[in-house]
Amino acid sequence: FMVTDVANHEPEVRETYTQIFKSFSHRLATLMATDDADTPQRAQALAALLIGGVAVCRAFSEPKLVDEVLAACQTMAAAVVKAE
Repeated sequence: FMVTDVANHEPEVRETYTQIFKSFSHRLATLMATDDADTPQRAQALAALLIGGVAVCRAFSEPKLVDEVLAACQTMAAAVVKAE
């Protein structure tokens, strides 16, 4: 969830983050339990949505907005998982 911090680090740190993201999205694809050709892309989108949603909400000062954005992310994540 420290995306902006990692973006400003040396290549080795960015490479580690890249590998972790790839592993995370691969795991999500496995959990989706479908062999559709677009599953890896949907898993990457889901990973980015989950990480980005939490990252942006950490910067908000309004708890109500945090709840709204996280709920919206949850709704969209469910749609990504169900899209087959």
